[in-house]
Amino acid sequence: MAERVWSEKDLARRANRRLAVLRHAEEVSGNVAATCRYYGISRNVFYRWKLGQGRCAHAAPAAGCSSDDSGGRPSSSRPRLIISGGGRPP
Repeated sequence: MAERVWSEKDLARRANRRLAVLRHAEEVSGNVAATCRYYGISRNVFYRWKLGQGRCAHAAPAAGCSSDDSGGRPSSSRPRLIISGGGRPP
């Protein structure tokens, strides 16, 4: 399946939503679990966004971000089996 190409408008919208969630937890509720329930995201996603905040230039979200833009959903529910060599598992 081909990867989705995000427009600058989409990237800015996604970055602004992430910032709104992070700010809500810090400034409004002070409670990560309540914020995650309110926005409908998992706490794992919240903390991934929080850790990734330092890697992107959020002051200019339209410039794009090289961090994970999956929105917290795994691309596949099954782990991949990588086979090297003769095509047979060890």
